[in-house]
Order: sequence, then structure tokens, then C-alpha cells
Amino acid sequence: MGELGHGRQGYDDARYSALEAYDAARPGMGTQQLAFAKHDYANEYAGKAWNGGAWAAAQGGSQTKHLIFETEFGNYNGDPSSVNNAWSAAAASFFSSRFAAQPNYVGAAAFLFGPWFDANAMTGADDASPTPWGTAVRDNFF
Repeated sequence: MGELGHGRQGYDDARYSALEAYDAARPGMGTQQLAFAKHDYANEYAGKAWNGGAWAAAQGGSQTKHLIFETEFGNYNGDPSSVNNAWSAAAASFFSSRFAAQPNYVGAAAFLFGPWFDANAMTGADDASPTPWGTAVRDNFF
């Protein structure tokens, strides 16, 4: 997997094509086996507001040549000021419905930690009650 970058960064058709060609040329491959990874958190977006158009533009807009996998999106990025529950719910909805809109989108993974760590915990200290992040993932992503 290649790393696309964060927020609104990353797409490079020439670089991705070269990596895919290299991968396909390895013995026994026959074709490329790469998907390009993306990580997103609220603090990487203007005003901590989800922007699906910015996300799509960062993946090359209407291009569908390279496989894109949102390997990590979450509600906390190293500092409590990065948490934004509205961003989380909107991002979860976007990634859940993206398959219909972008044929090279191969999926997403909601980032989580246990309740002892940070706001990426999906349940509270009782390991049962959903946190705001857990509710966003359950109701909008799954």
C-alpha cells in the first residue's frame, strides 16, 4: 500500500502508475496488487468540518485508475482539540456510501482504541455503552 497523505493531499497519477508497474513486474505477480491508503481526521479539515468534495479531489477527482482504501479515519488525532463529533458522523456516512460513487474505492476502516485511551474508543468504560464516536460508526458506517 502507498500512503496518500492526510486531508486534502496526496494524489499523484505518475507516481502511482510507476509503483503499480513496478509491482506488476515482480516475479509471479502478473498484475499490480497495490491499493493506496488514506488516513483522515477532523483536525486535517478546514474548521474541522467534513468535506467529501475535498476528499474526492485529493484522490484525483473523477479518476478511477488507482485503488483507494481509507485505512483509517477517526475521531481523535493525538490531542483532545482534534475531536469533532459532527465531522465523525459525516465522514462515517460518506465512507459507508462511497462504493456507489467511486468504483476504485475499496473500503474504509474506522479507527478505534479502548476506552482507556482516547476519543477513538467506541464504547465507554463499561465496554457496552457507545461513545459519540461509537454511535457515529454504528449508525452511519455499518
